[in-house]
Amino acid sequence: MVSPSLPAGVEYVKEPETLPRDIPTDPEVRKILAACDTMRSTGFRDRAIVELLYATGIRRQELADLKLGDVDLAQGYLRVEIGKGGKGRIVPLGRMAGDWIRKYLLAIRPELVRGRPDPGWLFVSKSGRKMDGSAILETVRKAAAVAGLEKKVTPHALRRACATEMIRRNANPWHVKELLGHEDFRSLDVYAKLTILDLKEAHRKYHPRERERLDDSASTP
Repeated sequence: MVSPSLPAGVEYVKEPETLPRDIPTDPEVRKILAACDTMRSTGFRDRAIVELLYATGIRRQELADLKLGDVDLAQGYLRVEIGKGGKGRIVPLGRMAGDWIRKYLLAIRPELVRGRPDPGWLFVSKSGRKMDGSAILETVRKAAAVAGLEKKVTPHALRRACATEMIRRNANPWHVKELLGHEDFRSLDVYAKLTILDLKEAHRKYHPRERERLDDSASTP
């Protein structure tokens, strides 16, 4: 059988060789959320952190640098004062993340800073101090480990999961770009590649000509 050749002047676009392997699926993120021990004050705080990372796609340092005044629960927005490249942006909180942040602010954070000067940061440690990027990373890794996930889940993986799930559900790429704080659409290529693979698999399973090929191969002795 002779392989079809490309017409002169037409370049062959190779399938991406590498794709992110540690992006958790939505069911896996739900397992991570459920793994946070919300009966403990720090566990409740950790649940709020993971909810916020997944809902907004913000970077771990952006989350660590959030101050109390950056959260507007009434309007459902979050202000990232200084993002990557020194640019700020406004990000929607989402209903679920907003509910967890509200409960954390009402019942958990006051307990963590009790008897100490309030540093004004949104997320604080059990000693009432600011949680830095390393602490946020450890929080996510610990929750993923407790959930039994073999993937190396990080705050950046949750950021990618947020974008991937939105694009898979036909979100406008411009909106996703603005949510993540990217300067151009090239940064969304990695998420688009994942949806292309989804489309390729759907085509293989459901297109009549592809079904015919699968049926023929199944009937061949």
